[in-house]
Amino acid sequence: MPYRSSARVSRTVQETLSLLSLQERTRRDVPIEALAGRLGMQVEPGDFGLAVVGFLMIRPDPVIVFNSRMDRPRQRFTIAHELGHYLLHRRDVGYFMCNDRSQNWREREANQFAADVLMPEDLVVATWPEVRQTKWMATFFAVSELAMGRRLGELGLKEPANLRRPGAVVANKGGL
Repeated sequence: MPYRSSARVSRTVQETLSLLSLQERTRRDVPIEALAGRLGMQVEPGDFGLAVVGFLMIRPDPVIVFNSRMDRPRQRFTIAHELGHYLLHRRDVGYFMCNDRSQNWREREANQFAADVLMPEDLVVATWPEVRQTKWMATFFAVSELAMGRRLGELGLKEPANLRRPGAVVANKGGL
């Protein structure tokens, strides 16, 4: 059975995408930094080596920091992922830091949000029959092949990629 977004995440995605113009919403490469800016967030590069892909600080002002050493598709997914944390979880946790160690429900929701925003179901479903190549689709939507492979699997268009997912360290408002 194809994957379906939870109602809460789907509603948040639709509300978020409504901040974009029709032209921006139908672009293959959703302007994720502009979207974050419209929500009053700063987006900044940082150099963390390869240990951290990005993080979100909620207080005093929301800031998403992405790893400048990662390739552009990974940066875009990280920004969208952290935006998902902000919109879905900001009342629960003081900050989020993404790495490859853990996976929990907040991380799954943030990943789902990022996938739904960067690879909108209607555009993916409409484009796939004409192309049927994961690599081409990944380039077209400005995401990684891994992210696109997973999205195609979630939507029932292709066998899901069974690959390792990035995780995150989640801190409470008082610290780790």
